[in-house]
Amino acid sequence: GAGLEENAYAWNREANVLFVESPAGVGFSFSNDTSDYTVGDERTAEDLWHFMLGFFEVFPEFRERELWITGESYGGHYVVRTAWTFLRNNKAATTPIPLRGFMVGNAWTVAELDNLGALQYWYEHALISNDTYHGALANCDFRNIGPLTRSTEASMRSINDLCDAFTAQATKELGGITIYDAYQDVCHAEHENAASRLLRELTATTAPLRAAAPSAAPSAAPSAAPSEASFDPT
Repeated sequence: GAGLEENAYAWNREANVLFVESPAGVGFSFSNDTSDYTVGDERTAEDLWHFMLGFFEVFPEFRERELWITGESYGGHYVVRTAWTFLRNNKAATTPIPLRGFMVGNAWTVAELDNLGALQYWYEHALISNDTYHGALANCDFRNIGPLTRSTEASMRSINDLCDAFTAQATKELGGITIYDAYQDVCHAEHENAASRLLRELTATTAPLRAAAPSAAPSAAPSAAPSEASFDPT
């Protein structure tokens, strides 16, 4: 329009952001081959490698720019894996991808540390009671909570009912507070936005967080096969 002016100080004069919906089937991404929907961290990393090769063929003017791989939450796994794959494949590539580094926000890394850290954060910010904090601390195996839990029959048999009760109580005590932003205003029903309403509805309809009873000293190594969980402490 007549009132538009070019911004001489626009940030995209210095950098560009490329959003990729990954793995295949996420968001608006799709494939004509259903086998492409059998995915995992390794497959996702390889797909992104081939995607970037194709991108630079179509847009060679960006090849000389430094590339940063970014992500959040489970990006604590797939972003790191993708960066490692790029470094490995670059060694044999005729024209390497100009990877500079990676960045991850609110990363999901080691289940034991992430889950324990969430509980401690809630307690230290007076979001849960003393009894709930110490009850969960004493009865939960933090290696087996969340999206890195193995969904096996053996693990399901070892569910700790006390941990289940304490984590459910923690969720109740948190009330309408958003775990991703504890300082955000709590929206009442008549003023809540769509995101807050969805979170409230999901919290009300999903099963409580579950964990297996601790049987030995916890290990820092996360399970290799991620599965869905009703609660994400990240």
